[in-house]
Amino acid sequence: MLPPDLEVLSELERGLNEREGQLTEKTDSLEWDRLGLQIAVDQLARERAQWEQDLAARKLALDAKQAEQAALDAKLRKREDALATRRAKVDSDARANRAESKRLEIQAKQQASTARKLGTREKKVAAREATIDAAEARHRARRTELAAAKARIEELEGALDTSNAERERLQQELQEAGALTLSALHIPRWEVARWMLSEVEIDFEQFADRVAFTGDGPFMRADLAASAHELGLQVGRCGAMQPARVLVVGREGWDQPAIGAHVAALEGDELFIFPQELWVASLLIRYNPFLYLEEDDACRTAVETFGEGHPVIEWLRSQEFPWPEWHGEVGPPPQPLDGKVKHSPLDKMDYHVGKTKALPATTRRNHLSDAFLAAELPMAEFLSGVSPAKQREYMASWGKPQSRTRLRRIAWHLALLAATRSKLRNHEVAVQEWEADLAWLKKRYYSAFMRFQWP
Repeated sequence: MLPPDLEVLSELERGLNEREGQLTEKTDSLEWDRLGLQIAVDQLARERAQWEQDLAARKLALDAKQAEQAALDAKLRKREDALATRRAKVDSDARANRAESKRLEIQAKQQASTARKLGTREKKVAAREATIDAAEARHRARRTELAAAKARIEELEGALDTSNAERERLQQELQEAGALTLSALHIPRWEVARWMLSEVEIDFEQFADRVAFTGDGPFMRADLAASAHELGLQVGRCGAMQPARVLVVGREGWDQPAIGAHVAALEGDELFIFPQELWVASLLIRYNPFLYLEEDDACRTAVETFGEGHPVIEWLRSQEFPWPEWHGEVGPPPQPLDGKVKHSPLDKMDYHVGKTKALPATTRRNHLSDAFLAAELPMAEFLSGVSPAKQREYMASWGKPQSRTRLRRIAWHLALLAATRSKLRNHEVAVQEWEADLAWLKKRYYSAFMRFQWP
């Protein structure tokens, strides 16, 4: 049996050995854990390196995509700019197409009207041919009456030469009826005029086939109407819905409203207005003198002589009717120095449209009224090289104050400006104001008596 001290030592040694074994086991376990951690660290390092490599690759790909996106954005902006340009061009073309469509529509209406007139005239020509055949038959029959007519002429001439008192009495009666003693054509009584017209044959190419009468003096309108029937003419009513293109006017008792309606119904069409004396004289010479006004100065002088002092003619001229002209003026007036005028008279009178100056409608229209009424328009401003004579010719084309020439010049000036600017961008307001002012100008000053086409 061991001593107690040795037993304690042995016990301690066994405990130490057990502890040493446990430590060895733990050391081995820790070593394995260390090796596992090392392996895990190495794995994480490899994964981190792979991740960093992937991240770098993705960054390069992202940079490439960003560059590609920037290029696409630039291309898109370029396309948007091109699209905006094309849209503006399409809008401009659309406005131009609308204006062209409007012009073509007006032209189509004019062509349709012309076609209708041609159809009507063809019918009239056929009717005239039939009337001419009848007139030729009447002419052959009247030749047999020539001897008796000549004897009647001698009898009437003798009676006129020997009856001065009777002539003075008849002249006094004609004066009381409104006739002038110093008329351009003096025939003392209707019987003489009727006899003189008895052998007349109407040339329907010179005269229309319908005639209307208003007023008496020096002849009675009923006598003239009956004579027209005998000559193969249709007699219409002054102021009718489908008026005759020949209107014969007397000196007294004429219907002013009916004449106005007659003129308005033939706006833009032919209208021959004859004083009674000129009508009889024209039938006797067998041609319509109005058709030769432009080529024969003597003819114009003679026609104007018949109109001197005639109350209807004087009234028509006071209404700006351009008697003895017989056809309406179509289209714009002549444009002297077109393209060589820097500032027109309207521009010099501070008439402006559009956004830049932005004048109220009342101000613009006051300027237009001033231009129409002004005794003298301000001198236009011209480009260099325009002679003084050409400048005076241009200013004269604007006409006299309150005249149809002045109004026509102003109206077409505005219309041509609106037509030429309607195809340009950023001129919508200006074009609208020109067109609105043009409509106001027509309502304020234009009448059918002026006999020109309103634009």
